[in-house]
Amino acid sequence: MITTKGHSIAAVCEWANKAVNNKNGDTAEIQTAFRETLKKGIKRAGYPSCEAELGIIDEISDFDVTPMAEQLPNVIMKYMQDESRAINLPAPDGNTAPATLKMIHREEKTRTGIIQMGEHKGEEYSSTTAAHDEYALKQHTDDFKKN
Repeated sequence: MITTKGHSIAAVCEWANKAVNNKNGDTAEIQTAFRETLKKGIKRAGYPSCEAELGIIDEISDFDVTPMAEQLPNVIMKYMQDESRAINLPAPDGNTAPATLKMIHREEKTRTGIIQMGEHKGEEYSSTTAAHDEYALKQHTDDFKKN
């Protein structure tokens, strides 16, 4: 499952809409979770009788979850930021390693060297990267190691 295309929030939204509606027939667990969430919200709203509303949810197959899908990256980022926790990414298939996405701190780093080309060839340069936090991905490849 190698990714060959760049990031597109529009593609995420399109995929999420297909997934919530189980259009390809392989995302029943996502469809079920979404429908359960809607049903719980309707029950919590305190309708005198919400059986009709609950029943119709199972019949709808064209939900538009674009606003929610657009916020998925923000949900993950805010969770990591607010809770200071990493996120485990499950393996989608047997050929892919699961991973953990976390935030790490990088100290300020200065590099120096000699310019190799151009009119300033032979001159020394330095480049400093300020201290910052960044995402890091830890691959869990134990299942793929051969002893």
